[in-house]
Amino acid sequence: MFWTSQFQEIERTNDFKNHSLPLARIKKIMKADEDVRMISAEAPVIFAKACEMFILELTLHSWIHTKDKKGRTQQKNDIGSCY
Repeated sequence: MFWTSQFQEIERTNDFKNHSLPLARIKKIMKADEDVRMISAEAPVIFAKACEMFILELTLHSWIHTKDKKGRTQQKNDIGSCY
């Protein structure tokens, strides 16, 4: 269900200019690898969306783990043990 909704959201997206993660920071991290010389304009945009999806899925799984333990506050160990 999670991935189905994410896939539908991607298909509906027309504007790829609005991001919750800074593209300049992503590009800087990508350039930290000495093997990377040039980065296309699309790569940081795609990577930003992938990071957003990863963070969202990790947060949802850890929240489910927190709720299963009858917790109300998400802890660091909930994130580590959610999978």
